[in-house]
Amino acid sequence: MVGASDAMGASSGRIRVVLGGDSSRARRALYELLVNQPDMELVGVADDGEVALRILRSLRPDVALLDEDMASFGGNAVARVLARELPDLQIVVLTAPQTGDAWRLW
Repeated sequence: MVGASDAMGASSGRIRVVLGGDSSRARRALYELLVNQPDMELVGVADDGEVALRILRSLRPDVALLDEDMASFGGNAVARVLARELPDLQIVVLTAPQTGDAWRLW
């Protein structure tokens, strides 16, 4: 596991995060949480896998926080591609049960 000091963006001293997921209530809650963290900077948001890949390749953040159920292709597919392309990127894929909106780490 990488500590926060290892994942901090060099220019701002803050952890740079891209959030990828549909426009669910859970994603909105994560968005609000991230933008209010003094040690984190939300640098991009995507609502589908294809857009997430473009944003992540372009911005090269420290962390990708991805929903498994994104349109076009999910967070796991994005994670597999980026694990090879951006080996320093820390990736978290989130999923929720179909019957509720409680998130779980996968």
